Amino acid sequence: MSETVVLPTEKETIKFAPRCVYCNLPNQGEMYEAKGSPEGYYGYYDYLTGNSGKIEVPAHRPCGLKYHRRQLLQILGSTLIIVAVIILITTAVGSGVALPFEPTKINIVLATLVALSPLLILQMIYSPPFEFSVGNKTIRFEFADPDLAEEFAENNGVKSGMDWEAVKEMAGDVLKIGAKLDNK
Repeated sequence: MSETVVLPTEKETIKFAPRCVYCNLPNQGEMYEAKGSPEGYYGYYDYLTGNSGKIEVPAHRPCGLKYHRRQLLQILGSTLIIVAVIILITTAVGSGVALPFEPTKINIVLATLVALSPLLILQMIYSPPFEFSVGNKTIRFEFADPDLAEEFAENNGVKSGMDWEAVKEMAGDVLKIGAKLDNK
């Protein structure tokens, strides 16, 4: 289980403990540029346009490279599954093969989520020691080590734990996406 620390996106300086965020061993000033995940509709837009999601974090180079490789494999795995589902559904519909569901937009999204679920479950079971996600108003940091999370929160003048404003923001974005799907 991870400990969450939420900071506003307009915070100018983010202060980390002098330890590697991945292995939690002392760090002598070595920094690594970590790329976070998008969060919410605006987070994805900024992420895709390359305008957000990068932060210099204290990390040993091998630890940072290992985390970067993990992120690439997650993106590659997700992309391959999504493309495979779309190709299978398109091929089946085009060749007249009967599907167990009507190929509407919502059913295709649900089929993709079902196909992605093993990958999502593996990500939850084998979660990384550190990760962050960038939303429209907040940056959410996740630490596997609660002591490191607490020290990070103290350094930045906030409390650790989930920010319910961020949850409301994400829920609002999900509702907007759902409304757009219904209108099309």
